[in-house]
Amino acid sequence: MYVLKSTIFLLILLVFAPASYSQKHHLFKADFVIKEKRTGTEKSSLMMGKVSYDNLLSKSEYDLFFPKKERWVIQDSFLTKYEGDSIVSKSKLQQVNDYIMFKNILEYKDNDFGLTSAGFHITAVEETDEELIMEWEPPANFQTFLMKVVTHVRDNLLMGIIFIDTEDKEISKAFYENYEIVKDLPVPMKITSHFTGLKEDLYKSISFKNVHIE
Repeated sequence: MYVLKSTIFLLILLVFAPASYSQKHHLFKADFVIKEKRTGTEKSSLMMGKVSYDNLLSKSEYDLFFPKKERWVIQDSFLTKYEGDSIVSKSKLQQVNDYIMFKNILEYKDNDFGLTSAGFHITAVEETDEELIMEWEPPANFQTFLMKVVTHVRDNLLMGIIFIDTEDKEISKAFYENYEIVKDLPVPMKITSHFTGLKEDLYKSISFKNVHIE
């Protein structure tokens, strides 16, 4: 179950990501556009609205105005959807990349996705086309489901990260584009990701504008 393995790994990263770098900035706000597409079906979706993420509470709120007015709250790995003050649904998240994405923006340090703090270490480095490609070996407690992680860094900015399972298959990857400096932090204005599941793949992109950081 590739998505399940990726979810477990990202949840552990979320729990053990360092908090010492979050004191200067703790709040991320922006307008967003999310596009999603799943393989094996004809379904695709477009969502637009405003998002806020509080790093002190590990809480994301999405105020959607398209395709319909709705509020989503993500906290403690659960997604709760509201229409007005009424709860429409509550479900366990299948992946928590949004948490990690906002957390790493606010806790910017070393462009390693928190891998060093989680006990990973670099086993190989390759330089090509002005980009550093680094392979990371997981600590023992991750090695039952994860073989390695590969990061791409250019101009000291994280451009991509790939998670590879013990069967040498990519289970999750994300790419970061169009960086802008906001409150002395580099913010990727577009992030695309690909999650590999047992029955289908999920492709997702999120774009930001009017970013505000406190």
